[in-house]
Order: sequence, then structure tokens, then C-alpha cells
Amino acid sequence: MSTDVKSLWDATWDEWAAACKLAVDADDLANALFAIARVSPAERRSARVKLSAWSQTVLKQRLAGQSGLEALRLVLVHGAGLDGDKSDYFDPQNGDLAKVIERRRGMPIVVSAIWMIVGMQAGIEVHGVGLPGHFIARVDATLVDPFREGRSLSVEDCKALVGRATGGVASWDDRLLRPVAMTSLATRVVRNRINSAQRVDDGVAVYRYARLGAVLGANDVDAQLTWARAAEFIGARGEALQIYRRVARPFEGTPHARVASARATALAAHRDSLH
Repeated sequence: MSTDVKSLWDATWDEWAAACKLAVDADDLANALFAIARVSPAERRSARVKLSAWSQTVLKQRLAGQSGLEALRLVLVHGAGLDGDKSDYFDPQNGDLAKVIERRRGMPIVVSAIWMIVGMQAGIEVHGVGLPGHFIARVDATLVDPFREGRSLSVEDCKALVGRATGGVASWDDRLLRPVAMTSLATRVVRNRINSAQRVDDGVAVYRYARLGAVLGANDVDAQLTWARAAEFIGARGEALQIYRRVARPFEGTPHARVASARATALAAHRDSLH
């Protein structure tokens, strides 16, 4: 059975992807996350009011002599009760910035994003750190885990986190502690939403988020392959074939290209057998 892609992705979805990319390219973290989750204007306004209020309170704590880290902990953890959702990790609400602000719990990357946004507005240097399997933050020179009440982390703690999160598959490299770029952060949020959609067998959402990820990560071969696999999964084999071929050519000789070539060959054979 073939799926008509036009029924799943029209001009409205192009506008959505363009809005997401515009925010990402502008390094506008809040707007990027709002756009990815398709947050309504009213919800955005409400969330921004809360972010601004938290930032102002953090600034007051700084003026009272607290360090940036302690001010963020006092306001976000002890005051607001912001923490990770450990009981229902893949709840789609955990990847929605507005919902996380409202519920005070979410996925590591979105909880960390709140620390980043509030810290930036209060004049504190906060960067995201995209460890494999777990997202954390760096406040000034200190690594912290916003998902676990903002507790401080040593490098050894980070190594242990990666080991647990990946089952020991990922090898350690100190470069993992570098600040994550906005595009990488946004595409990681998109991957989380794909995972959540897969868990409830929502093929349409998987396809739309995979295609969005390919727009945001135009030079990311993994994002392009994810789009191709999603298209293939929903029955859009013609589109999947085109994407696989586009990936195979420039990355010839790489594992990604071999995967793409194999799938392109299989899909082409299937298509030919129907004629």
C-alpha cells in the first residue's frame, strides 16, 4: 500500500518547519522549543510570563550575594519545584516547553533548557551539554543535572551517567562536555518526540517529526536516514527511495551510504515488481 505524502505534509507543515528553523538559526531557544511543540500563542505568553518571573527572582538572589548556581537552584528547584519526570519519562508533555513549565517536570533536555533560558535572562552563563543518553547543563564552570534537582556532577559522575544511559555502549570522550549547538539541541528534542510517537504507534507524528528533523539537520546524515525510514514505514516508498538515493551518493563508502544503498535497491526492486 502506498501513502500520499501530500495528505500528511502540505503548506501548513512547511510553514511549521520554516518557523522552527528560523528560531533555531536565530539561536532563540524558547521560540525554537515552542515551535517544535506547536505551542499556541496563549500558552506561549503564559510560559514566557513564568520564565520572566523566575529570571527576575534569580536576578534578585544574585544581587543578594548568591552565586549563579545557587540562585538558580533556589528559584527553580526549591521555589518552583522543577525536576525531571521519572515516573512517565516518555510522556509527550515532557518534551513540550510550555507543559514542562506548567507541570514543573519534564525530560532532561527541556528541564535543562529552562535552566538555560532563565539563566541567560538573569545574566548567568548556562550551556547545555548533550551527553549520550542524558542531557545536562553547565552553570559557569560547574556541571549540573537539572533532571535530578540540579545536583552538581563531577567528570566521573558524567562518565557513570553515560555508561548507565547507553548500557556501556558509548565510549567516553572529554569532548562530550562541550556546549551543545542550537541545531544539535533542537534535533535532539525532535528525536525525543519521534521516540514518544513511536511508543504510541503514531506513524503520522513519527513521519512529521522525522521530516522536521531533516529540515533542521539538512547536513545531518542520521536525520536524513530517519526521515527516509519514517517515509518507508508509513508506506511513502517513492519518497523514501529518493531520500535513500540522495544520502547514498555524497556519503559513498560510509556505513550510512551502505545502509541507504541497500534500502534503495530493495525499494527499487519492490517498485519494479509492481509493474
